[in-house]
Amino acid sequence: MEKSSSQLRKEFLQNYTKILVPFLKNYEEKRKIALITWYVAIALSVIAAIVVLVLLKGKPPILMLVAAAIVGAVGYGITLNIKTKYNKDLKKGLMPLICQCVENLTYETGDYKNKNLFASARVFGKQYSMAKLDSVFYGSRGDTKFELFEGAFINTVNKKETIFQGVIIRLKLYKKIDSHTVVYKNNLINTPFTYDLKRISIDNVNFEEKSSVYTNDVYVAKHLINTELTTFLKTVSKAFSAKIYSCAFCKDDFFLVLETQQHLFPVNELNKSLIDDNGFFILLDDFITVYKLIDYFKDNVNLGPWVILPPPDEK
Repeated sequence: MEKSSSQLRKEFLQNYTKILVPFLKNYEEKRKIALITWYVAIALSVIAAIVVLVLLKGKPPILMLVAAAIVGAVGYGITLNIKTKYNKDLKKGLMPLICQCVENLTYETGDYKNKNLFASARVFGKQYSMAKLDSVFYGSRGDTKFELFEGAFINTVNKKETIFQGVIIRLKLYKKIDSHTVVYKNNLINTPFTYDLKRISIDNVNFEEKSSVYTNDVYVAKHLINTELTTFLKTVSKAFSAKIYSCAFCKDDFFLVLETQQHLFPVNELNKSLIDDNGFFILLDDFITVYKLIDYFKDNVNLGPWVILPPPDEK
């Protein structure tokens, strides 16, 4: 039997005290140095702008404004670089420790080898040419593996357009039949990109006012997309403080795509001590929400031919 939410929280709190708190206490000095450097950079930028204005006194106002703006832009770039470096160094040391506090969890940053996975699953309804993934978590609950992605997908073909920014949950399902079904918000549809899927009606007027279902198997789609599923997915989206962008059943994968500007673990507040940050427990709740999603599929008997089974080599 899988661990309950309360058991997971209890274990995380114990590991947080034993593993994370010592690291955070040691890192406090680095945070304070970065904060002081950030304030100094701001002060120097303001002083530099004032000096430029004094030196250009009597010159055309437009020249003075342009010069001050250039100095301000340089100062902003410096302060942004200080925050970016702090965040990067912190996440590099912190995320592996967070994974030690949660069972069967690993973390990666950088390039994800299978970024075309999202295109083949048609989760965006639009084409993208660039994927910027800030974080990728790999985990499992029982026999079911999951991946949790955070990042942005961008189309740079004609003009730079961010088609999606947020979180993607991928569950590895073990299926009995092959099928591909995608649910989009109605304003996302790009028909040429869904050429191998047909739009169907699921006889729910309220649902179809906001969403569209595309599939290559009408029978399976009508088993999958029901009121119970859509209601549960809304609960998941609220837990992530996000809006549902799309969801997809593709081969042996389930994707839930959640649109949000918030980060899974925001660590960019230099003036806030990490020791008192509740972001760690919010992140834990995100993982628990993924576990609940896995349990939903395992426990739900109304999903027709789609069920989570043990991996083939473990039958």
